[in-house]
Amino acid sequence: MQTLDYATALGPVRIPPPVPLGFITPGPLDLLIGAFCLGFVGLVVLVVLLLVLRPKPGVPPNPNLYPCPDCGRPLSRSASTCPGCGRPVGPSANQ
Repeated sequence: MQTLDYATALGPVRIPPPVPLGFITPGPLDLLIGAFCLGFVGLVVLVVLLLVLRPKPGVPPNPNLYPCPDCGRPLSRSASTCPGCGRPVGPSANQ
């Protein structure tokens, strides 16, 4: 009975040369390029966030309202007491 030896049947085994690892382990230039790309992406994200979250132009303050000295709630110039804290305000409070 004849046995088949796969090593002799296939011939000599060829081991491929090692793959250069330049694409896996980065060099200094690759690190600089990566840092630039990350910095650029971070800058774009920062600009977008600043544009989205910037304060919107609000309603101009009402000249007929002023803050209560105690609680800061807006009061009408014609109010006699603050509706928030009950402090007497206005011209009659000064007397």
